Amino acid sequence: VDKALLQSFGNFLVDILLKDIRGKCALLQITQLKSLQDLFAGLSQEFEVAVITTNYDDLIYRAFGGLETGFSLKNGQFDAGQLFYRKKWPCILHIHGSVHFDMCVSGNNLHSIHWQDDLNKHFQQNSAGRSLRYTNEGITFPTSTIIAGYGKTAQILTPPFRTYYAEMDRLILDADSVLFMGYGFGDNHINEAFSSYRDARNRMGTREPLPYER
Repeated sequence: VDKALLQSFGNFLVDILLKDIRGKCALLQITQLKSLQDLFAGLSQEFEVAVITTNYDDLIYRAFGGLETGFSLKNGQFDAGQLFYRKKWPCILHIHGSVHFDMCVSGNNLHSIHWQDDLNKHFQQNSAGRSLRYTNEGITFPTSTIIAGYGKTAQILTPPFRTYYAEMDRLILDADSVLFMGYGFGDNHINEAFSSYRDARNRMGTREPLPYER
């Protein structure tokens, strides 16, 4: 067993994990999400809801409906402005990746993450067929549409992840309330975003609107 074999094994695990989760999500019927739909319907009556999730599945995306992801459903490309300048509040930030993320060739970029809405279609992720991602410290990671394992702070530097983390900071700053569901507080890069959170009313109506909100 050498470094190359372990890297190949890591690439294989990324792809087979995503394939398995996509298969389970594709089989799930929308009627099975009734309780989750009711929860978000109730929250939406009282709040403008934004979702930050570390999960790869699409349960919340399907149950909520109408959530902005920053990706175009027409061509699957990511546009940070589509998220930052959205006219409607609801959004979902898959800060560790999503089963809908795929890697397609975009110009000369083999590492561009796109959105594939149909989970039954062929995905081109193919971690083993793409070059590894290298850090200045000499650490390598599989080229992946998900963030997993150690070195998360290095993995989140590529789009859409760095955009998601910037938006997460803004959401927490503006939030009236925060609801945690199943989060174990094991990710320091996420916990840090909440270090300055206070129960303050900072959103529209209680502060001056930002230029893009006018």
